[in-house]
Amino acid sequence: MLSQRVSLLLCVPIALILLFIFSAHFDAVPTPSKLQWLSSTNSPESSGSPTSSSSIGTAEALEAAKSCRKHHSILYKDVERTEKYWSRVGGMTIDDLHLTRDICARDGNCPVMKLYNSALYIRFPLEKPLAFQSRAHAMLLTLAQADFTLTPNADFVINTQDGVRVNEPCFLEMDKHIDEASSTSRSTLNHFLLPDFTSYDWYEVRFPPFSTALRSLSSTAPPFSEKTPKLFWRGATSLQQSTQRTDLLAQLGPQSTIADVASTERNDTSRVVEQPDYKTLSEMCAYKYIIYTEGITYSGRLKYTSLCNSIQIGHPITFIEFWSHLLESYYISVDSWPDAVKKMQTLESNPERAEALAAGLVDKLREQLTPRGISCYIQRVMEGYAKSQRWEVLAPEEDVRGKNAGGEEVEDFYWVPVQHFLTRGLWAGTGSMMGVGNVTW
Repeated sequence: MLSQRVSLLLCVPIALILLFIFSAHFDAVPTPSKLQWLSSTNSPESSGSPTSSSSIGTAEALEAAKSCRKHHSILYKDVERTEKYWSRVGGMTIDDLHLTRDICARDGNCPVMKLYNSALYIRFPLEKPLAFQSRAHAMLLTLAQADFTLTPNADFVINTQDGVRVNEPCFLEMDKHIDEASSTSRSTLNHFLLPDFTSYDWYEVRFPPFSTALRSLSSTAPPFSEKTPKLFWRGATSLQQSTQRTDLLAQLGPQSTIADVASTERNDTSRVVEQPDYKTLSEMCAYKYIIYTEGITYSGRLKYTSLCNSIQIGHPITFIEFWSHLLESYYISVDSWPDAVKKMQTLESNPERAEALAAGLVDKLREQLTPRGISCYIQRVMEGYAKSQRWEVLAPEEDVRGKNAGGEEVEDFYWVPVQHFLTRGLWAGTGSMMGVGNVTW
């Protein structure tokens, strides 16, 4: 009898704890009626917009913007080029925005965003996954670290897929083709570029956070003169343009005195990190010559391997990221894989030049792709994008209409502050982070 009473006494607090967790779970997903509460509790202004956690005073923001221009304006090359393009073709219209949002609702893999009174919002409900794996989460974390005190209001959509959505103007892309970057007409749209998910981290291939790699990778890698003097590559041959990767394996693989190249293509259900030929980032950095191959479009590994203090060598780059122009003086471009061997041998006969190329790229990236540099770039690209809009950005509580995944016009949308979205874990149920079992890169 006594044991039954003790059990009963123990069950009461456990039940209370479970009730608290259960109620907290339901409170984690805001409904439209909760949006007013989310806004009003944070808002110093009548607009009801929450203040960004990284928002600062105007005077301080002006000083920070001045520092950005002084130290990181080299990163703004593509922003300025894209601004000129949109000015030339008349800017983005409200019809462009509606088209982009409607396609996003239908296809998924694209957070619908709003920047209003310096605060970032994401649109709910989410009927389709935001991204493959953890891409959207990483990109939103990067955005959330930027300060938008001086940035105009903006409506935009982030494309988290490989490959540019060529017909939708209001997508912010991770990369674009060089032909798009030089476009002068609407027949080939020129999109603004955001830092991709690997600018934060690439969890699924077990790469460290990029800021960690930036600080430590070149110092933990062997000195250039002590690295293995071979051409190195790993990757999946199913993710390639033309036959670039399969040709590489056929001509230089798998192991020789001049190359160490192998596929990490999975023939079973094992993870890429469990493949026998898998190499960690540190192990890649032990080679003097790291081969770069584009994937479906770009390959996210390049900014990581460029920190290895190794030579980056490969075919001409055709899909650029926001920082790709930093490579121009250091990347070794080849016409073919036999040409890569010849250029490696030339560099081996001139070790001073080879070492200078490797070290110069690391220095440039460690100077520019710091968290501060990336935040400066985000502020600048959002400014350029906002200036290219030709519509008035509605307050979150006014912007509730749109098409759902089935193409029906509804008034069910509402906006959640990104900080709330990230800290409350709302992204976790949207398909934006899946298991790591099916990774290829």
